[in-house]
Amino acid sequence: MPLQASMQDTSHGRMSVLVSTETGASARAFYRNDFPPELSKPIATLLAANEGFNGIVNNNANTLLPTVVDQHNRVAVVNTLRAPFGATQAALVGYGQVTAKAQIEAMSVTPANASNQPIRNRAVLAFDNADMPGKAKILLEASFQQLAGLVEAGCLDNTPGTTTPLPGDLVGLAKDRYMLFNHAAKTGIAADHPLRPTADNPAQFGVDEAAVLADAQTALDKLKVRSRHFAYGSQLLRDIITAVGVACNVNTNDAFALLTGN
Repeated sequence: MPLQASMQDTSHGRMSVLVSTETGASARAFYRNDFPPELSKPIATLLAANEGFNGIVNNNANTLLPTVVDQHNRVAVVNTLRAPFGATQAALVGYGQVTAKAQIEAMSVTPANASNQPIRNRAVLAFDNADMPGKAKILLEASFQQLAGLVEAGCLDNTPGTTTPLPGDLVGLAKDRYMLFNHAAKTGIAADHPLRPTADNPAQFGVDEAAVLADAQTALDKLKVRSRHFAYGSQLLRDIITAVGVACNVNTNDAFALLTGN
């Protein structure tokens, strides 16, 4: 049989596997079982269609002459996968747009004023004059306004061709710190976390900074989960395109055209 298609169950979802025994080409599309409601319904429909498509591929490989298998599989893509693929694609685009908007908002910088402009300027100057260990120390210890100045000046943007780019993990940590501070400032959650009197300090007052950051961390974690779901969904669509290419013996662009009609 020139083509073999199957579904495999895992603890995290289902895997569609398609293998060409003639060329050795293969494709795997993983349908996770933890997508959010906005994506889970269209993806479940796509999974059901994929299961049906796999059955058609196996039947065509078993019953048709090898010279016409590709043609019949292309028809099956249009009749079986195109509509649910398009619905999943549309849902994923909408989900991604909301996620991107939230990410932009999380990294946005409020315009400076007379009070914080000097703080931001000094932070940028110190950062520009520091060596790499010094830059790392600044990014990991900077205050909200200092980080705002660095973000505003583009200090966290690794421009292609930069002689000494910042390590990606360091940039990620710095952006996370800024998004935590930024969320706390924009939502005013500090008011929800006053310091409580204790036996050691019965008259203490102010803001419980640890509680504020923990609250902000929850919001940041949700944003990161959204980003991961978008990445997983995008990869799923790419893998289905690859599977169609294997099943129909066409290149990636032609496989995409079969799935979308474009």
